[in-house]
Amino acid sequence: MTDVPIQFFQAAATAIPTLMIAVVVGMKFGEGPAQRLEGKGKVGRIVVLVISVVAIAGIFASEFVALAALIQGGGTLEQAYFVWLGITMAFYFLAHEYLMPVKKVATNFERELLDWMILLLMIASLVSATYVLRALG
Repeated sequence: MTDVPIQFFQAAATAIPTLMIAVVVGMKFGEGPAQRLEGKGKVGRIVVLVISVVAIAGIFASEFVALAALIQGGGTLEQAYFVWLGITMAFYFLAHEYLMPVKKVATNFERELLDWMILLLMIASLVSATYVLRALG
């Protein structure tokens, strides 16, 4: 177990709520989550709802892990990976909200392309976490 400096968890404990507030503001002024369900079948609706709930639960859990590491005075590499995942998911939601107006006017191919690009950026962030967190620890 490698200890990760407390500064990482301090930054994460601040960044996660800030990112989620940005997502909520984006949702308030943009298209809401209900519009994403339009045109989807029953299975598609269930999938979107389950993924949304699980992702939000993961983001909140990563905030609690960051706070727990702060209380303990530092954290492990595993805790840092979990917190990084929460930050990445929050960025995913923020990017999704930012691109929603673009997706409204895009063709099906362009929407698929945007979704894949966001997913690839999320995966790249998680892969880069290995190098960044090992350098910290």
